[in-house]
Amino acid sequence: MWNLIRIAVTRTAVGTWLGKIPFVRRAYDQYYWSRKMNAFSGVYQTYESAAAACEMDHHRVGWNDADLAQNLVTDDVPRRRSLGDAGEFKAADKPVFVGQTSTFAVLLWLSKLVKPGCRIVDVGGAGGIVYWQYRDYFKLPDGATWTVVDMPETVARGRAAAERAGTTELTFETDLAAIKACDILISSGCIQYMPPEGFAKFCKLSELAYAVIINKIALVDRPNYWSRQSFVSTSSPYLFANGRQFIQSFTDSGLKLKDCWHVPEITRDIAFAPRHRLSQTTGVVFVR
Repeated sequence: MWNLIRIAVTRTAVGTWLGKIPFVRRAYDQYYWSRKMNAFSGVYQTYESAAAACEMDHHRVGWNDADLAQNLVTDDVPRRRSLGDAGEFKAADKPVFVGQTSTFAVLLWLSKLVKPGCRIVDVGGAGGIVYWQYRDYFKLPDGATWTVVDMPETVARGRAAAERAGTTELTFETDLAAIKACDILISSGCIQYMPPEGFAKFCKLSELAYAVIINKIALVDRPNYWSRQSFVSTSSPYLFANGRQFIQSFTDSGLKLKDCWHVPEITRDIAFAPRHRLSQTTGVVFVR
């Protein structure tokens, strides 16, 4: 029943009509949106208005949440796959799981861009998931380092896992402003959750980099707008960015758009706004 209701309010004109009835919206947000992981509801013109609506229903806003951190960073130490004597993967090995095919575009570009001694900054990298996925296929060259910037709850779990794995290449930071050097800047599904001032800091950091890789960003051909995404224990505003304006945020500093790809595995259905539905998100690479 709830699945039928979800489809009605997110993908049909009925949803637009129902969204005009206050008690319907309220009931949906209270009994479905706030209890369903990754559910979206509402369209807002500013980050602040979306954040206020999140707080009204969840009383918590943002990613610094212990339950969310536990979902993102498990206690298991990621393991690299290795080759046997015959050049085949050992059956007992457990490769790091790549659950989204767009990750391979990120790994491909990293394999081309990473140089000895380069400093990789991974914003919103959780426990270093892209690092471990990269390590599953490639070796970081001599002197290269990988720094994940994320929320304190997530960083604490990621740092503990890295210590258990005995890696010294992977480090963690909780303050983006503390990063003073960057050669390759990565964001895999993070910057759409940033407040405008956070995105401004990200763009400022990109001015230091010779390459920027951004995956899973929702780009649209209309002015910026926000929705709100539920994580059950907390929630967050979510940016749908005007594509031309978003790209210009990076090309203004001398970066050039080198590549882009579709991310069909990530769609966005917004309750009561079927005309704002996205059938895919986007990945981009900028180089200097």
